[in-house]
Parts: sequence; C-alpha cells; structure tokens
Amino acid sequence: MSILSGESVRKALYAIPLEEVRQKIETGQIESLGQGIGIYPFRDDNLSAITYDLTVGEEAYSLRRAAKLKVTRESSLAVEPGETVLILTHEYVVLSPTYAALCVSRARIMNEGVSQSSAKIDPTWYGKLMVPVTNNTKRILTFQHGEPFCALLFFRLDEAIPREAFLNRRDLPFLGQTTLNYTPRHAVLWEAVAPDKVTQGDLDRAVDLFGPPFDLIRGAVHQTRESVIKYMEEEWSPGAIRDLRYALWDREIDAMRVMKSMLMGLWAGVVIAVLAWITTIAYLVTKLR
Repeated sequence: MSILSGESVRKALYAIPLEEVRQKIETGQIESLGQGIGIYPFRDDNLSAITYDLTVGEEAYSLRRAAKLKVTRESSLAVEPGETVLILTHEYVVLSPTYAALCVSRARIMNEGVSQSSAKIDPTWYGKLMVPVTNNTKRILTFQHGEPFCALLFFRLDEAIPREAFLNRRDLPFLGQTTLNYTPRHAVLWEAVAPDKVTQGDLDRAVDLFGPPFDLIRGAVHQTRESVIKYMEEEWSPGAIRDLRYALWDREIDAMRVMKSMLMGLWAGVVIAVLAWITTIAYLVTKLR
C-alpha cells in the first residue's frame, strides 16, 4: 500500500461525467470504471502535494439541535460553542476497489479550535461524505458554503479488494448519499431544564457525566446554600426574632389599650346607672311626702 501524491491523484481521476459514473455504480458495474478515483467537482486549487481539500456543502446536521441545517452562499453554517455538527461535503467521491482514503483535519481549522476525528473511507465508496466537526472554543464559529474544512489522503492498495468486500447500502444506508437522509440514532433535541426544576440530583448527574467544570458549579451551589443558612442563623434570625418580639409587644399593648377603653366605658355606664337609680329613689321619696 502506498500514499498517493497530488499528481498521482490527478492521474487517477475518472475522465467520465458523474452521471455516467453513478449509473454504472448503481447497476453494480463499478469495476467497469477501471481502477481510479472520482472527485466531483474537481478543483486544481484544492489539490496539494499529498491531499485534496473537501469543502462545505449545502447541508449539515446538528447533534445538539437534532435538526438538519441548510447552508448557502447567503447563509453560512454557525456552530455554537461545544456543538458538534455533521457537515455534508460539496464533493461526491468515488473509490474503485484498488483505492482507499483517510479524511483528516486541516491545520488552519484545527488552529481555530475545531476538532475533527479522522475517518477511513473504504474501497468502493461512492457519495458525498458526512464529516463531524466540534467547536471547542467559547464563541460561535461559522463555515461558509464552499469553504475547505477537511482533506482526503489517498492510498493505493497492493491489490483490489474481493467483490464480497464491496460496500453496499444494506450495511451502509448513507452510501451514495447526495443529501442528508440519515439521522444519527444518538441525536436528541436538547431542552433546557427550568431553573425551579433543577435538583441536587441533576447537579450530581452532570458531575458524574461531564466532570469539570460542573464539579465547581455544584460546589458553588453548595457554598451559596451554606452562606444563606449561615446568614439566616447569624444575621437575619436574631433581628427577626427581636422584631417579632417587638411586634408581639406592640400587639399586646394595643390589646391592653382596647381593654382599658372597654373597661372605662363599662365603668362609666355603671356609674351612670347608679346615679340614675339614686335619682329615681330620691324622686319617689319626695312624692310620697
């Protein structure tokens, strides 16, 4: 097995149109194409000494949003911090049974904080490639339609693989893809938990699953809780008890004032009644005389 130079890649390119290539492949005649490589469309500017740069196509899939994203010249692909997206390449790649490839990162993209796992491309592959990239920065990164973002490193095998090892759509449903019809089975729409619904168990699970910095967040929540308790016990409670005591005293004093007023009113009524009784008796005695 040997790595192809850029010039060797150029010489191995199919000289027939993509439509004819796809027709032969779909009818099981990939071997009739000969031992070569197909890159549609091919651009000389994307070919380096040992790799060919692939560019951003018209579609991407966000694992965080569990949704397909459209990419156009007017609408770039925005990748949020910590987000992983699957980018469908603009190029349609075909490998004969004698060739394989490795999808690798470009240094410029890596230096911007984007990670991309290397992936092998087996002989007899055909279709656009689905390349995962992850934004490891703290800001939103954008990819323009047609922008080079990864590269292919080609290998020529010592001999062609046997026909029983040819790729097929039964095992690879996205073989021959020109659009993103394949949905990753682990993609789940992320929904934020309401602040009043977050529990201590949620924090513990975040620490167990992701580790730092969620352990610091859990510690900050714990310290905040302890600070509130300490403040309530040392600062708020004594004053609150004092204020409550004063409030109770004020209520007792008000009640005593009300009671005093009632007693004074009752005493005045008794005095008036007694005076009225005495007056009546005196009047009757005067009449009897």
